Amino acid sequence: MDYLARGWSNREIATELHLSEQDVKDYLQRVTWTLYAERRLGLKLGKQQYKLAFLNYWEQKQPSYKPGAEEQGLEEEVVEHGEALRLHSKQFEDFEKRIRRLEIESVQKLQEATEEQTQTQPSQVIQ
Repeated sequence: MDYLARGWSNREIATELHLSEQDVKDYLQRVTWTLYAERRLGLKLGKQQYKLAFLNYWEQKQPSYKPGAEEQGLEEEVVEHGEALRLHSKQFEDFEKRIRRLEIESVQKLQEATEEQTQTQPSQVIQ
């Protein structure tokens, strides 16, 4: 490998080590395949280690994690939202009632004010 790092060709390596060119070529091919196999295996192991680390982290964050827990959590969330919606709709109804009551009161006050104005004005006789 040092010879390759120096930039030597297969022929130069073969003459230096007193081997045939084909032996050098075969050796380099085996080393390359081994390196590729180790790299592929390393990637697979890396992915597995990543998955295991993620699952371990998830279990620490969610100690009661169970496969069906997601659906149960979603159901609980839907129920909570439903309760909040009922509460808000009740508050909305109360606001509508208050608004109607205020509208009625304002109309009544307006009517009373116009009646007072008509009573305080002297009647004019038209000839």
